[in-house]
Amino acid sequence: MRTLPLNGILNSLSINYNRKNKGVKLYELAKVYIPREVAEEEATIQFKGDELLPDERVQFVLAFNEAGDFFDMKGTVLDFFEEVGMTKRAIFKVSDKPFLHPGRQAEIWYRNECVGYMGELHPEVADNYRIGGRSYVAVIDMPKITKLADFDIKYKG
Repeated sequence: MRTLPLNGILNSLSINYNRKNKGVKLYELAKVYIPREVAEEEATIQFKGDELLPDERVQFVLAFNEAGDFFDMKGTVLDFFEEVGMTKRAIFKVSDKPFLHPGRQAEIWYRNECVGYMGELHPEVADNYRIGGRSYVAVIDMPKITKLADFDIKYKG
């Protein structure tokens, strides 16, 4: 059970890069499993049902390789927010994910809640996946988005 959604999409970027398909843009809806924190005093109590099961979450993952830069990914995230009816201003704060390039990453905040993160893939991670060039990823937590989005959108033909 994975706790980060990036492995699948990084494998896809690697395959495309090594087959000379540069400039690809990919997305994935990935399930992740986040361990629930249990206090020490609660650990001795007998739990019933699924209280100890991990939190299963769907995350929307975007990635591209040599198809833009940090600001292109930021624009893609903002376009996604607009399409699902999130019209308030998103804020991007400095992040410290070890698998992203230091100084080229950000947490994505919307209405005082962190809804994801984005940034350039760390060069060591890119080397491990055999991805050349600069690659950018964004991960958006869908359960948080569905609470914040206004899906009452009228489409015109």
